[in-house]
Amino acid sequence: MQCIEAWREVPLGAIDRLLDAVKNAVLGYAIEIEKLNPDAGDVPMGTKPVSEDNLTQIFNTHIAGPVGNVANGGSGFSQQATVSVGAGDWEALRRYLLSLGLQDNDLDGLQADLDAARAAGTGVEGTPSSWVGKLLGKAGAGVTGVGVEVAAGGIAKAIAAYLGLS
Repeated sequence: MQCIEAWREVPLGAIDRLLDAVKNAVLGYAIEIEKLNPDAGDVPMGTKPVSEDNLTQIFNTHIAGPVGNVANGGSGFSQQATVSVGAGDWEALRRYLLSLGLQDNDLDGLQADLDAARAAGTGVEGTPSSWVGKLLGKAGAGVTGVGVEVAAGGIAKAIAAYLGLS
């Protein structure tokens, strides 16, 4: 099957909070630049009133939730993260999903469904796939506190590992 269209209603208050957060971040950044060079707003276009080294020192990255790797403004390195859920290791899968911010009641029935899929050898098709969608829906609703992309990749990999499909 293919998804042709999807949407989600976002409360107006959430959009207001997002706009306020962006405005506050930009204003804070501008104030920090002004502290470094009070004449920064009066220099001709195309000039750099503050060095790039100073600009990167005042810019902050905020990450909400568990993150395995961060590469912010770097180059010439490699990183690797692993989800350590073994085939049939329910407790490891449970701990991992809870670390994403899901609740125990979000996982009700998951173990039985995954064990049935493991026994049938159907892989992630069918019930496990619907569980990925259900848990991702919880992440999309803001339950997890991590980005949807992070949660989607982590949930799918963890369930695949539990099923022995790593």
